[in-house]
Amino acid sequence: MSDTTKDLSYFLTLLYPCEVIPSEAGGFVAHHPDLVGCAAEGDDVAEALKNLSEARQLWLRAKWEDDDSIPEPSSAEPSGRLMLRVPIRLHAALDRLAAMYEKSLNRLLNEVLFSYANALPASHGFGSPAAMVSEGSTGARYAYRLTPLPTGDFVAEHPDLPGCFSAGGDAAEALTNLDEAREIWIQGRKEENIPVPEPLSAKHTGLIHLRIPPALHADLVRDAQRNGTTLNQGLVCCLAEASLELNNLAFSTSLREKLRRELQELRINFEHSLLIDLKPEYAAFLLGLLCVKKTEFVEAEMLFSRAIRGDFVLEEFREYFDLVKTFLSPQHALPLAHCLRRGRESKESEALMSELVEALRA
Repeated sequence: MSDTTKDLSYFLTLLYPCEVIPSEAGGFVAHHPDLVGCAAEGDDVAEALKNLSEARQLWLRAKWEDDDSIPEPSSAEPSGRLMLRVPIRLHAALDRLAAMYEKSLNRLLNEVLFSYANALPASHGFGSPAAMVSEGSTGARYAYRLTPLPTGDFVAEHPDLPGCFSAGGDAAEALTNLDEAREIWIQGRKEENIPVPEPLSAKHTGLIHLRIPPALHADLVRDAQRNGTTLNQGLVCCLAEASLELNNLAFSTSLREKLRRELQELRINFEHSLLIDLKPEYAAFLLGLLCVKKTEFVEAEMLFSRAIRGDFVLEEFREYFDLVKTFLSPQHALPLAHCLRRGRESKESEALMSELVEALRA
């Protein structure tokens, strides 16, 4: 119900912020973010604003007559203090990214949200991660969940490892069996080249207390209004996308660094500049070639498959043919052809496979 101390004339004189955006059909659309559904069109900005002024009066009158509550213009200055509610897994992922880039969680989120508000890539200004967080291992401490059955038996599982569970006649037996199942589960993931989830800790509650500049806070509020979401919803989407982008950046850096170490260990001369901006797909492919050299054919097939599923372009990879010839000889052509055939995902990659093998034999 509308505030009885304020009549319709009060609301009609309020100055509501408005936004004008180009229409796909031509002209412009103007609307008041504070007044849901109050919008108008015009052939130009001036006409759209004039029509919006008339639409606002009709909107306010209708709300008043229906005895609905009428919002006032957003006037509160953002404080810069937020409490975000995010999925627990996203909280853990952001925490790991902060450790990886050697930043506090608050600093990491400030930089990500600044980039978002200024339409920049999430990785803008991050550079390479200073440290890599190791994957889950059989020695990692994962949470347990025990469920008693009507038969008196127990089912034990790791909530952080989907599908990893075991059973036993009592709780102790179920947990012992689960420890063995966990080792098999993790080893199977690694053999299939699938990431192993990190254990979630008790500190990952999904609640993040964040301190940001008030001006950035205001920008994020306006963006949420424009997109028709709550501020929390908008920030969760932003942070989820940023987490993926920063993880991809870290993965690319990890592949390039691993390739650099492998080349050095094999005492293969190479131009360091070639590796600085090397795409992760190409780094995976070159690592696969090194696996062929070391007769690690299963690993080679997985790396080739991963590379070709990515943004792999034959014309761009040709510049690395000379590098390939420095550590593979004609005797590697046959096993290479076999691994490439197994790792090939599409007909588009056949030209690369044939050309690379022929270049090696030449």
